[in-house]
Amino acid sequence: MRCHLSVNLSVSQCHNANKIDSMRKMRKIDSLIMIVCFCTNLTSYGFVESKACQIKVENQKVTTDSPETVKESNTIKIASIDLFCWWFSDEQIRKGFYAENAPPKNTYTKLEVWNAYTEALHPDKIDIVSHVENGKDLAQELIIEVEISFKVESWEKVTNDSGSNEEILKSVPWTEKVKINPQKIILQPKEKTTVNFKDFNLGESLDKCCGDRDDDLWAWFMKVQVTVRSINGKKLAEGEKILHILPAD
Repeated sequence: MRCHLSVNLSVSQCHNANKIDSMRKMRKIDSLIMIVCFCTNLTSYGFVESKACQIKVENQKVTTDSPETVKESNTIKIASIDLFCWWFSDEQIRKGFYAENAPPKNTYTKLEVWNAYTEALHPDKIDIVSHVENGKDLAQELIIEVEISFKVESWEKVTNDSGSNEEILKSVPWTEKVKINPQKIILQPKEKTTVNFKDFNLGESLDKCCGDRDDDLWAWFMKVQVTVRSINGKKLAEGEKILHILPAD
């Protein structure tokens, strides 16, 4: 504020006005210095980075909207994918039974390898169980998709080749893709849930891969691909599970 002598202001009034103006300017400078010192102290103690960032004070804690914080706490994640099936208990197998007169399967067990040998696990139907986590601070409406595919190759080529089965099958593409009807879920903030796709007919898929074409073909591996999408179709997370499928001989 600038003041000039005029017929309306006395010298004393002008002096007072200039003094008030100077005090206002000093207050603004002091406030700016306090803000700079506050941010500098936060940087020194590791609360914020030296570069510009947005600061929030919540419950007397200082947090920032840094990319690292968002990545760790604001994500949708597939924690695990497992396969389960109903099968005969050890006691049922020990007692023995004819296949055409088999008792009900009474043991729910985790499937790691599908093996066509009589006493090994080779169920026709399996459950695909996926564990999904919402790391975001808001509830999320999600779509869970599952796609099954197989590596199908000639029995003779895989068993008679000098290389290992895994090396031979690396060049074999994933084919015979089967999509399961997707499921829609709502996850609350920081909530975890289990999504179960029940009774996928693996036996029927194996018949389509091999039995209807050529007895020399076999589906050596099955891949379960799980994808999580937003309600608008944006991919948020994905994961896979590989199941080794062994023939009887």
